[in-house]
Amino acid sequence: MQTEVRDPIPGVVYPDPTALKTYLESGEMELTTLAEEFKRAAQKYPNNVLLNGPEGAINGRELDEATDRLALALSKLGIKPKDRIIFQLPNCNEIFLTLIACFKAQIIPICTLHAHRRAEISYLGNHASAVAHFIATDNQKFDFGQFAEEMRAEIPTLKHVIVARGDVPAGMADAHSIQVLIDAQPLEEAQAFVQNQDRDPLQVGIFQLSGGSTGIPKIIPRFNYEYVYQFRTVAKFNGYRSDDVIMLPTPVLHNANIGCFSLPGMLSGATYLVAPEVTPAVFLRMLVRHRPSMMGVVGPLLDRFQELGISKKIKFTPRGLIGAYALRRLRGVISMNSAAQAEATLHVTGLHVFGMTEGLLMFTQPTDPKEVRDNCVGRPVSRFDEVRLVDPDTFEDVPLGETGELWTKGPYTIRGFFDAEALNQESFVDGYYRTGDLLSAREVNGKIYYAFEGRIKDVIDRGGEKINCQEIERVLVQHPSILSVALVAMPDRAYGERACAFLTLKEDIETLELTDLTRFLDQEGLAKYKWPERLKIMDDLPVTHLNKPDKMRMRAMITEELEKEQAIAV
Repeated sequence: MQTEVRDPIPGVVYPDPTALKTYLESGEMELTTLAEEFKRAAQKYPNNVLLNGPEGAINGRELDEATDRLALALSKLGIKPKDRIIFQLPNCNEIFLTLIACFKAQIIPICTLHAHRRAEISYLGNHASAVAHFIATDNQKFDFGQFAEEMRAEIPTLKHVIVARGDVPAGMADAHSIQVLIDAQPLEEAQAFVQNQDRDPLQVGIFQLSGGSTGIPKIIPRFNYEYVYQFRTVAKFNGYRSDDVIMLPTPVLHNANIGCFSLPGMLSGATYLVAPEVTPAVFLRMLVRHRPSMMGVVGPLLDRFQELGISKKIKFTPRGLIGAYALRRLRGVISMNSAAQAEATLHVTGLHVFGMTEGLLMFTQPTDPKEVRDNCVGRPVSRFDEVRLVDPDTFEDVPLGETGELWTKGPYTIRGFFDAEALNQESFVDGYYRTGDLLSAREVNGKIYYAFEGRIKDVIDRGGEKINCQEIERVLVQHPSILSVALVAMPDRAYGERACAFLTLKEDIETLELTDLTRFLDQEGLAKYKWPERLKIMDDLPVTHLNKPDKMRMRAMITEELEKEQAIAV
């Protein structure tokens, strides 16, 4: 029984062989690879539409053949097993073509965001020694062709630019169109290439990213066998079926999406709806046309549902009838913190999900009591998930019902970040990952459920996008007008949280506008979703008794201010 990787990548912390042996001997986990799993799904569901949306439908056979060809093409470009490719694509069918092709060619995707800019891409590309960059050139708001050239100048290992959507920019050296690459490969040769790959199920399959609490996103290695295990376990826990139509209109490359919705669904033979954007018109059109059976939502989407009058409960208006038709097959709505709102708005079962890119996932289920579905984030999906709730000061387990920091380990939870020894010393204790999230446990009908109570780490969760406060503060304090800065979360009905910057100014500076800050952050190459959306200028920032910024007090101040503004508006 294999329990150790054959050819380790420097900087990667691999699974614990003893624990792995236990998981494998249980029969619940299989030593397999992502490539083999997708090949298996294509053979089992050749005629099932696995991808669908405004860009068209792709069935299992078509997806398998196209990705075989692209895998061969990437190899012919000189991209070798264990090489890394930066993925920077909007939601589109091409994301799945390129992901699966990389799995088959043993190339490791780096799951950056389409919204990332120079600060993030340059750092991650250099940290992971990326050799290629997947981009889309059909974006009207940003020139990704020029940006890719700039990144090649900053990342010495970056040789190839591969255009997944749009035209290859004229004069760009070593740039390729994936459609041209696919069309140039003979199918039989491509199938033989994929079949003859010597894959190691214990090797890294993908580099995910964590917003975390230590600046620019950390790289999270997810391994072939355990990612497959996660997909299978999530699909079983949520009851995904081959006739399902699944939709989550958030960035596809997020672990929340590919780990809980799209890839588990596709491997079950279900259709995943690719939502390129989430405007009310596009979203309603997709709902009416494809009528999903399982759907994930975030707060802003529920507001749009209400605006559009979408509900499974028929209202006798043209809009109400359309809404009821669009949700006719819907049996569940999964969200991070809005299950009760989803159920009240859409009149379907609302479910919660809680998890992290580092591993552990929890869901509520339709059979759980409503009080659990409304107020808890659920139970772990695997019986091997180990959960401790710990007093952050004493490291002692807290009693049932009390709040503690979540420590976890298990079959699909990592044991270390990539090439980050010092950080790993802080983040892992006896194999447990210290999440920085605060949870409480409660027993209902003989089962233990968990409720989210907050965070220790200095992170803002803007609609699922994590903003590391320290990262933004380190950049803002370099602004020529700013003396000191603290970034805090302010409550927001649509996104859950947004960023507010508390500032003190240098002596000769009288005032500063929010647009001055955002312009500065844009010049520094930070992704737009990280920018502060409100500004508070003070003579002195509140501090604790240890003379550190008192962010709890600042959050209370901005919350009170927003409540007063809301009261006046009402």
